[in-house]
Amino acid sequence: MSTVSRRRFLATTALAGGSLLMAGTAGAFTVQPMDAETHKLYANACGGSEAKAYHQELLLEAKAKLPAGTSEQDIETALAALTCPVCGCKLAG
Repeated sequence: MSTVSRRRFLATTALAGGSLLMAGTAGAFTVQPMDAETHKLYANACGGSEAKAYHQELLLEAKAKLPAGTSEQDIETALAALTCPVCGCKLAG
């Protein structure tokens, strides 16, 4: 019987354990289309005043991170491309 280094042992058992874990949970999650009620909730996720305030905060933070001397047009273009990390809707506009 050959000796196995601790590093090799841990690497092979970690790979085997990860493969078994992934094989056991592969069917646990499925993607399903949204029904009408879920779509309505998703579309209105950022409609409240708290969400609007959060979006404004994100826009202000992003604007503050832009380099000094950035033109107003470039600022508007950069902010228009941003989306909310929570709901995915556009922050500007």
